[in-house]
Amino acid sequence: MSEPSTLIPISLLNKEINDTLFESSYEQTTQQHKVFIKSTLALIQNLYASTHVKYELFKEYSGSKLHTHKVSTPSKWALYIIDKTYCAPTRLASAIMPAHLAGVEHIYTVFIQHAKKNTQPQNLSPIILTTLELAGVDTTLTLTYEELQTLIEHLDKNYGQGKVLLFTQQKIPFLLQSEYSKTLWIEQEKLTLAVESCKDIDKKSIQWAHPSAKIESFSETIKHTPDAIYCSLNQKDLALRHNSQRVFHPGLETFWVHSSLSPSFFCNTKLNFSLKK
Repeated sequence: MSEPSTLIPISLLNKEINDTLFESSYEQTTQQHKVFIKSTLALIQNLYASTHVKYELFKEYSGSKLHTHKVSTPSKWALYIIDKTYCAPTRLASAIMPAHLAGVEHIYTVFIQHAKKNTQPQNLSPIILTTLELAGVDTTLTLTYEELQTLIEHLDKNYGQGKVLLFTQQKIPFLLQSEYSKTLWIEQEKLTLAVESCKDIDKKSIQWAHPSAKIESFSETIKHTPDAIYCSLNQKDLALRHNSQRVFHPGLETFWVHSSLSPSFFCNTKLNFSLKK
């Protein structure tokens, strides 16, 4: 029996956002912003080009005594839960591309709504809808918390363990239960970015990419560790002396990498150990 084209239960298909809203959002998004999003997708693909799975991966390791058999397979599905107020398109794009590179077959997004309505959702960000379109998301739905739980339980029961990613500050209690914790990824809520004041760094583009981030001046005297540093190549050595996980140079102001979200996150890995005779 062939697998259905969508894993979404029939009872929730009427909650899918229609193509008209995506088309109007795409038209509202400037060409420059589309380039920013497409560039992020391409750069993430380039970053992980040699590590993607796309198939079952079997590896054998043999030491002097220990024999290890590793099997890594992509998750069947990934679900991105997005707050309606979320507006960091390139961060979202950089989180979706690793799922594609891992070989996840079904990628869905959900916007949470607080009342049961069959009408199309209001006040969704056009730039975020355009990001979902460019990133190749299969289906986008608007669901209540109860419907979201129904969807996740349906996917988990019928198609195995998938991955759930949160881009919302709303607390979703049932997702914090132990049975989901190992499949759950939550985007960091508040970012602190250290930005060098120089003509080579486009601060406005950084503010566009991270509208809710705290931006401070980069200098040798900063005492804490920022989540990212943006500086000229002349300041590369100084930047690397700090403990920040990310340092971006000119031309990469809108690019982003989630340090804990590589294609391997979207894979289910099993290890078998035995002693060599």
